[in-house]
Amino acid sequence: DRIGGGSGGGGSGSFGGSGVGAAATEEYVGASLYNPHVAQREGAGDVQKIREKQARAEELSRLEAEYEASLRADELREAEELERKHEREAAERKRQADERAEHERQAAALAAAEALAASAAAAAAGRKRRREALPAQPEASAKTACVRVRLPSGQTVTRRFDSGDSMAFVFEWIGCSEEIAATQRWAIDLSPLEAAVEGPLLPTEETLKELGLVPGATLCLRDLDA
Repeated sequence: DRIGGGSGGGGSGSFGGSGVGAAATEEYVGASLYNPHVAQREGAGDVQKIREKQARAEELSRLEAEYEASLRADELREAEELERKHEREAAERKRQADERAEHERQAAALAAAEALAASAAAAAAGRKRRREALPAQPEASAKTACVRVRLPSGQTVTRRFDSGDSMAFVFEWIGCSEEIAATQRWAIDLSPLEAAVEGPLLPTEETLKELGLVPGATLCLRDLDA
């Protein structure tokens, strides 16, 4: 009985002791799970991880923003450089066009000047031939008329004619005179002091004697383009 009781008691004591130990372990584990200090430590770890994740996300966002800003800046610089290039090309084209236009203008002006000089030379040669074809001035006599022509410049040219010479001959002499070379269109009037003929004179076949211009007369040349 003692052995059995002892064994039983011992067995019961041993079994009972194991039950108490398991319960204590479970209680400890439960206590550790719901211990505020343990939970606080575990929560702090989670917060740290979240913060690190947020920091990485913010850093990535910052890098992406910097990259986008750099990309936009590069695109802007390229666009500005392209615009400046186009402006330089346009300016160069304008310069070349202006240069060509100036060369053409100078060439045209030179050609016009040469043509004008050639025309003036030809006209002068023509006037010279016409003067050389005129009869020589007659000696002064009762049958001659001294014709004076007052030019717009105030200058006066004079020549003697036979009283039987026509007014057309006087016009021919005036027309080939170098003194009126610069006057393209002109008309002849009698001096206001001489009223032998009314109105402008015309290059007709009427003689100086018939027109009453003997022994002399003063004619006034009018520049019709003045």
